Amino acid sequence: MKTNRLIPALVLGGFAAIVAVLATVDTNIRIESLLGYGAVASLLTVAVIDYGRDLRHSRNR
Repeated sequence: MKTNRLIPALVLGGFAAIVAVLATVDTNIRIESLLGYGAVASLLTVAVIDYGRDLRHSRNR
C-alpha cells in the first residue's frame, strides 16, 4: 500500500476503533454526535491527503 493511502486509512481506522469503544462503553451516544465525529474525521482525512499531495509536489520542484 502506498504511503499516501496508508495515512488516511490509519486515521479512519483509528476513528472507527474509538467510536466502537465509545459505543460499547456508553450506549447513550446519539446519532448527532456520531455524525459530528464523522465530519471531523472526514475533514482531518482531507487535510492529511492535501498535506501529502503538497509534499509530493514540493519534492518534484
